[in-house]
Amino acid sequence: MKQLRTFIKPELGKILAAAIIGGLSSSMAVGLLACSAWLISMASMEPPILVLEVAIVAVRFFGLGRGVLRYSARLIEHNSALRTLNRIRIGIYHRIESQLPSYFSQLRRGELLRHLVADSELLQDLWLRIANPWIGAVISGVAGLGIIFALLPRLALILSAIFVFAIFIIPVSAVLLSANENQRSEESKVFDAIIQASDSVQESLIFGYQDQLKKSIAQAQSKLNWIDLKSGIASGVSTAMHIALTGMSVIIAACYSIPAFADKSLAGVNVAVVVLLPLVIFDGLTGLPAAFSRLPTVQNSATGVDKILSQKSDEPISSVPISGAYFTINFSRVVPKLPEVDLVPYSGMAKPGLPLIISGKSGAGKSSLVHALIGFLEYSGEILINEIPARALSSSDRIEHCAILLQQDHLFATSIRENLRIGSPDATDEELFAVLAKVELAELVRGIGLDTHIGPYGHNFSGGEKQRIKLARTLLRDRPIVILDEPFEYLDLEQASRIARSVADYCRDKTLIVVSHLPVDL
Repeated sequence: MKQLRTFIKPELGKILAAAIIGGLSSSMAVGLLACSAWLISMASMEPPILVLEVAIVAVRFFGLGRGVLRYSARLIEHNSALRTLNRIRIGIYHRIESQLPSYFSQLRRGELLRHLVADSELLQDLWLRIANPWIGAVISGVAGLGIIFALLPRLALILSAIFVFAIFIIPVSAVLLSANENQRSEESKVFDAIIQASDSVQESLIFGYQDQLKKSIAQAQSKLNWIDLKSGIASGVSTAMHIALTGMSVIIAACYSIPAFADKSLAGVNVAVVVLLPLVIFDGLTGLPAAFSRLPTVQNSATGVDKILSQKSDEPISSVPISGAYFTINFSRVVPKLPEVDLVPYSGMAKPGLPLIISGKSGAGKSSLVHALIGFLEYSGEILINEIPARALSSSDRIEHCAILLQQDHLFATSIRENLRIGSPDATDEELFAVLAKVELAELVRGIGLDTHIGPYGHNFSGGEKQRIKLARTLLRDRPIVILDEPFEYLDLEQASRIARSVADYCRDKTLIVVSHLPVDL
């Protein structure tokens, strides 16, 4: 997990400091119990108040110090955890942002979302719930055993052996009993099944297959339930082991302290101290069984996140600059590379004043040609942009000079104005209405207003109206190359022809490429 470590390393010192402070806080609990037990035992003998004064102050000190140190540890470790989480999520975004779309076809639906949200957040458990509590338990345990060693060395040796056994064996047992490599895949199946069911609610009711969807969710969930049950059993067994060792330690302490008191090697006021200290020594182990039973899941999440962070960019580094106000694009026997699909080689040219219309039957690879041009797909043949091979340019270099409307472009659930300004953030309302007029939407939008929201909680545009809003947004992006993939979808032939002529006039000084199944004339 080399890449993941680089994201955690800047905060590692603070995380370790928080663990030590947390351990000191737990040690305060050890001191609090020891002083309290001594104070109560001594007070029963009714000594002068000055004899008890130091112990009284010590109880106050340990009681207040425990809270202060605990708060400080939580503040430091959670701040570090949130900064690390932020750094990891930004790193994941940068890695996936640099990938070609072909990379995402290899991922299950929602897998990237799980890496960004669930997996990256689960990584915090490595130090918040596993490493730091374990270190704190070691520190507080050593502190308690040190007090017992000062009072009764032989007992301290026995309890130290039990403590060492507990601090290592309990976590290892929790991990071994709960380890399951299939948990992530089963969680993905449940997640995918729920998404599929949610996306097809209306269709499932219409066609009557909602019971099948419910059954698929139930089957996936039943396997996940068994994994959770196994983790629960592991946590329960480890917790039972912790309770048994704690009880054993108290009994052993009592069995040793009573004879020690009888032979006067242990003062009577210290008997309660020795007998009660094992309770707080082993108290730091309380949350470890449940935490370590989750360790395999955390490790799987870390592996998944590290895999994303280790991805190399598919983008080529541009070896030549691309610039200019006018561009000529040549396709020479271009065949986009799609798995198990054979396409016919395509040749064509586009330049200012000579638009290129790519037409053909469904599945002929029209949209794939656009994806190849902008760097989203590998291809054979040659694409030249101003006589420069497109392969020598990164997709970001190509896209920078293009205004692109893809077939699956998205309208966001916000206002019409904000959707249009994605194309040109500084566009005025006059400029927005001017481009809306080009796609025959100005009159409609004037009637409902630019601030009208798009979607089920706003104005529910028809398919053709949504397509024209996307087209207007693309035209607002003033670039020398304009690429439109099915811009006239959902429109009748007459309206499509009018808008096509308007678009051609708007782009007369630009290099225009249009993919269309309609026989439009540019």
